[in-house]
Amino acid sequence: MNVLFNLQPSLKKNDTVSFYNGRILKKALIAFFPLLFISPAAFGDNVKDSARKVISRIDQAYTGGRIKKKAYLDSVYTTMGLFMSANINFTNKEAIALLSQYRKTIWDDDNSYEQKRNYYAILSNQAHMTSRMGEKLYYTEKIDKLERAAHNNRPSLSALSSLAGYYDVVNSPEKTIALYERSKNYITTIPQLAKKEPMSGKDMGQAVIFLNLTAAAYYDLGQITNGQAIAGLMQQIISITKEKYGTDNNLMSAIAHVQTLTAIKGASVIKDAGKQWKAIQQMEALRNSAITSQERRNLIDINLNFWKLDYYLTQRNPDSTARYLDIYRRVIENSGKPYLLFEYQNYKAKALYNQGLFKESADTLTRAIAILDSSRSLIARDVDNILYAQAAAEEKQFLLEEASVRQKATERKLMLTGVALGFLLLVGIFTIRFVRHRQQARFLKFKMNLARNIHDEASPALLYAKALVRSQATDNSGKKTELEKQIDHTMTLIRSLSHDLRSDRQYTIATLIEDIRQLLQKLNTDNSFAYSIGKPSNEKRFISHYQYAELKAILNECITNTIKHAEFSKIEIDFEQNNNRLALTYKDNGKGWDSSKKSAGMGLKNMEERIEGLNGAYKIQHQHPKGYSIQLSVLLR
Repeated sequence: MNVLFNLQPSLKKNDTVSFYNGRILKKALIAFFPLLFISPAAFGDNVKDSARKVISRIDQAYTGGRIKKKAYLDSVYTTMGLFMSANINFTNKEAIALLSQYRKTIWDDDNSYEQKRNYYAILSNQAHMTSRMGEKLYYTEKIDKLERAAHNNRPSLSALSSLAGYYDVVNSPEKTIALYERSKNYITTIPQLAKKEPMSGKDMGQAVIFLNLTAAAYYDLGQITNGQAIAGLMQQIISITKEKYGTDNNLMSAIAHVQTLTAIKGASVIKDAGKQWKAIQQMEALRNSAITSQERRNLIDINLNFWKLDYYLTQRNPDSTARYLDIYRRVIENSGKPYLLFEYQNYKAKALYNQGLFKESADTLTRAIAILDSSRSLIARDVDNILYAQAAAEEKQFLLEEASVRQKATERKLMLTGVALGFLLLVGIFTIRFVRHRQQARFLKFKMNLARNIHDEASPALLYAKALVRSQATDNSGKKTELEKQIDHTMTLIRSLSHDLRSDRQYTIATLIEDIRQLLQKLNTDNSFAYSIGKPSNEKRFISHYQYAELKAILNECITNTIKHAEFSKIEIDFEQNNNRLALTYKDNGKGWDSSKKSAGMGLKNMEERIEGLNGAYKIQHQHPKGYSIQLSVLLR
């Protein structure tokens, strides 16, 4: 799978809409797999579950020896493309799990460069189709690394087009131009290289996509001459591609699609309505061509709706403008994306202005600007950074689980071998213990590396996000914004996760109870007060390092406040666990405090922040002057 398959020059202008219904998808799948994988009944009400069943059947056909490796890999690759064209998309974690057998089959072959690129391209396209651009960036870098290793560090055309697509989505044309300038020496020689040496149709197509996005970036910045020069270079590559791969209908329709998009954009920028309409008609003819696939027609429909709206607005045609504005509204109304909502309101304001409704136009434009202002912060890019780190963590988590499964399988085989070879029992036991110890050491090392990678990859991204928030802050009070607090909390969670992975120790409720008991024992060497701790029914329940540390700190704060400020003789602490929820009650019989008087101390504030960080709830019951109690409840992870 590559960007050429799901060509979308700009998600902000071409938000994906599903034109397939279940019946069409069934027919398409059956046409691709006439063997035994898919039946018309495969797709039920739950489309995602049905899609999983399709991939599972292909997996079973391969593992059962009914199809060969190449047919299996091609089948999974093509099926995932069909799912995306039918707008069936998965989260990154779901996609990794769905493609586990596919990935294993690819990585079993050390020479499968093309297949590895296809695997990462599927995940990249899944992220692209759902605007998870941080994940897309992560897999783009994976593709770039693969291609550079395979082609003597030559820039990856797939990665270049993918990065340019990312910059287009986040409205950074200057970064697309900088990307072109860095790879210009190679890109400008492609026409000569393609004539002298073999270059795949896929790479030629990716070069065309990249140059289309580069030309659009120049046009967006008003550099029309540069945009036209890039369009000319793109035309040279298209001509050579037609000479070499003219019989590849999918490739021909894809580059024709890109070619007309560039022509429409260029004509729009120089305000040549005649050229713009001619290019729109060429795209319409391509859409109706017999060589154009259904999924390509779906994408062209989106482009046509957008550019016809742009054209009729410029020509001040109210009826056609209203028609295509309504289509555009239906495309973006469920997206929730601020930039798409801004564009719709902006076009609506222009349409009202063309009708002479100047006040309504001004009011609509004001709403559009307000939407854009609300989305202009760098939060979107912060989210991209977090998604990038999350994609890396999810892939490594999958590898960790895969390693654990392999370890268990190895242990079972070794045990069966030991039983079967009874007369070598002693040798077998020694071998099992030796291998198990080595595997556990490797597994521990893998956990250590994973912890280090999570910390090293996620923390800088979050620190960068925090710095961006501070740099955009307009409040000079020195107080942290809610986003800064959330980033700090996320960093704390990541450090705790790293600690859990690095440590051999597993924390339980019993561990927490024992630590609190030891603290009370140390503070009560003279037996000046009594204390009791009520244990839950399942005190061996595991808790994370973060929950353990925060709950311990809260109880320490309670005990310290009691000893410092209360005249008491008894402390009572009760733990209760109900399923995944832990309830904790702390009380003393001291003098308590008057709830009508605001406390100036930081202790209660610290406890409130810690409980909030645990997503917990708490309640204080004042019995002044006869003590107080605190009840808190947290969900155990």
